[in-house]
Amino acid sequence: KFNLHLKLNCDKEFLAQKDAPHRDIYNVRKVDTHVHHSACMNQKHLLRFIKSKLSKEPDE
Repeated sequence: KFNLHLKLNCDKEFLAQKDAPHRDIYNVRKVDTHVHHSACMNQKHLLRFIKSKLSKEPDE
């Protein structure tokens, strides 16, 4: 599949690269995927989740 994609879109990708000068791995937009578990919820939310989980599904 990838080889077919390369053959069909080689010219389009080359022109797109020419339109974006000085674009490489060091100056593209980056996404921070480093998420701390403590940032997911606070103590109150965690306590509320635990209580609701225990009341709704006590056997799990």
